[in-house]
Amino acid sequence: MQIKHRLRSKRRWYRVGAAVLAGWHLVSSGLVAGLVELAAQVWGMAMAQPWLLVSVMLLVAPGAIVLLLRRHILRADNERMAGVSCRYLQGLNGLSVLIWLGWIGLSLTAESSHLLNSALGSEQNLWRASFELGLVVVPPVGAIASCYRLSYPVLVRIGQPVWTQSEWVWQVVWEQFRAFVPLVLFFGGSRFVFTQQFGLAVAWLGAACLSRILLTEWAERTSSPTPQALTSGELRDRIFALAQRAGIPLKQIYLMPSAKAQGANAFAIQGNSLLLTTDLLRYLNKREIDAIVAHELAHLQYRHPQILQAILVVVVVAIMISTSVAAIGGTSLLLTPVAGIVLLWLYYAYARRFEYAADRQAAWLTCDPTPLITGLVKLAHLSHTPLDAAQWGVLTTHPSVQQRLASLGYYYDISPNQIQQLLACLDWQTNCYALPEQKGLLFSTSFKQKAAFWFTGWVVGSLVLPPTLAAVIAQQHWSLTAHGLLHLAGLIGMLALLHIGLNCAPFWGYAKLKQHLRQKLQPNWQQSGIALADGLFVGLAPAASNRLYEGVPVWDMGFLTLCGDVLCYVGEQAQFGLQANQITQISYAKSSLGWWPTTALELTWQTQGQPCRKLKLQPYDVSSRRQLTHRVQQLKQQIESWHAEFMPCPQEATPLSHVALPPPNWGAVTSQAVDRRMAAQQLCRYLGLLVPVTVGVSIVLHLPWGWQPGSWLYIMMAGGLGAIVQVLPLCLDSDP
Repeated sequence: MQIKHRLRSKRRWYRVGAAVLAGWHLVSSGLVAGLVELAAQVWGMAMAQPWLLVSVMLLVAPGAIVLLLRRHILRADNERMAGVSCRYLQGLNGLSVLIWLGWIGLSLTAESSHLLNSALGSEQNLWRASFELGLVVVPPVGAIASCYRLSYPVLVRIGQPVWTQSEWVWQVVWEQFRAFVPLVLFFGGSRFVFTQQFGLAVAWLGAACLSRILLTEWAERTSSPTPQALTSGELRDRIFALAQRAGIPLKQIYLMPSAKAQGANAFAIQGNSLLLTTDLLRYLNKREIDAIVAHELAHLQYRHPQILQAILVVVVVAIMISTSVAAIGGTSLLLTPVAGIVLLWLYYAYARRFEYAADRQAAWLTCDPTPLITGLVKLAHLSHTPLDAAQWGVLTTHPSVQQRLASLGYYYDISPNQIQQLLACLDWQTNCYALPEQKGLLFSTSFKQKAAFWFTGWVVGSLVLPPTLAAVIAQQHWSLTAHGLLHLAGLIGMLALLHIGLNCAPFWGYAKLKQHLRQKLQPNWQQSGIALADGLFVGLAPAASNRLYEGVPVWDMGFLTLCGDVLCYVGEQAQFGLQANQITQISYAKSSLGWWPTTALELTWQTQGQPCRKLKLQPYDVSSRRQLTHRVQQLKQQIESWHAEFMPCPQEATPLSHVALPPPNWGAVTSQAVDRRMAAQQLCRYLGLLVPVTVGVSIVLHLPWGWQPGSWLYIMMAGGLGAIVQVLPLCLDSDP
């Protein structure tokens, strides 16, 4: 041991000597003097340009603050760890907001504009716009990412290392890009509107919309799983019963599968929808889930999401106005971040107030405040949040759990001792709702949303492109008759594209879905005697009336086969068999409305001791609505022939088939009626997309703004007429 100690001492002295020699060499070579001179030049530049000094401090200071706080957190004992770590993470989120507000304010000062003009010139072009975007986005994202990277030991210390360090940092980076790149582009476009540079404004605003779509699509594919609609089951029925008690026309319930970034939680979504996580169903019992859901329903009942969104709109508009005025030198440096901080404080204050109101209403909806009390405590334990996390509350949207429990106790006359008794006997994972089998759905909410997106894009493109082409050609010197013919040709081309889309677009993507669905279902049913390879690819609607299931006329996709005397259907969400003697009627039914109305096959069936029920089947191995009509006729003839062959006389008994499938049994399924209100909403959506697209195209193509031939008014009027023509059959044929 003594020999080893001597060797280590010698090595240490060798290193010290080498360092001294290296330092002497640097001094003798003049490198140190050069570094000192360079530092002096940088300091002089910083004094001459305070903007640069403030920018560097804004990007470097957060990292130093995080290092100091991290040192304090890591030295805390285990008893204090939960509280201080919670406040640390809250402060980290607040620090990110301050970095963004400060950097946006700095980037819009006159000094930054002069620096860019000296480096890139005063001419506005694509290169300058791209450089400005990178200058606004990349430095704050880098500073925030470095803060989170330095904070990773805190995450490990509190026992939440669900990500590696690199995964956590990249997740933060892409979330920042997804949230702020569209916002920065939107602010840039609004600034160009104030400076009357309408061409650049259209380009930036269009890039904002495109970046939002692309970044959201990338996030759905690479990071967290996408939510899936919960359309049937015990949990769905219970939530809709609570919504009916609250007087809320609940539209949809979404279930988010478990992922690294989320825990047990529930959210109210604007548009009368709810989002639940699977961890919520896994750890809370039925009464607690009912209470948490009632809390979110109370938010919808009091229109809290709409109010908070209005406050956020005020925040965005205020920042947009301040940044636009700052761009022309009308305000000081501090106006934008100060206005943003004040308005965000107002947003957080209202959000915390709404939580108290939703708690009281949730206890009334469930007729018992105790499940809400235990449910809130469980959520706090699952998220490693201390019950008394009241410090730094100004930066949070929710009060501490302790404050919420005290408010419930005061309102419903529950003493603190009673609350402590409830918390002392928490039960975990008992009497829970069954987790729906939704993992790996192919005919999913994401599939339907993408289909709706591409269909809407086709409609808007059809409304804009032909009239725009006619307007551009009309800029030439033509006679009055030629102008009239050009405008008429634009209208005809628009209607032709609309009808092509209505005929073919509803079936885009279903051929690939058919292949993937057969590969998924065939291994499970190969041993049951059901040959899915020979089955007909159909969509199933569990009701006879004309309704939509997440925007499409069918609820489930699967394969229909005739196995002996049993009609078999095997899909992702339903599998059933109907014997020939259980089917009482085979007829046609409406499937969708429009200028290309379609029909489906309606089966009326009845089991012993049960009333008659109906379902609809619609073939989807087609490419157009016209083919669908002929395919439905063929399917009806095929099933009628099968039914006549196996339908026994009333006195005879039919032998059971070797295929053992139960009759249809799916309970209530979430759907929306096709009525005039839906038609009005669809018309408003088309017009809301048509107006900005038309204005942008007119600015880019330099079309006139008056009543002369080929003006933007012609494109607007033609597109509006096409939108009305698109939804007119829904208004005429649907229910009032």
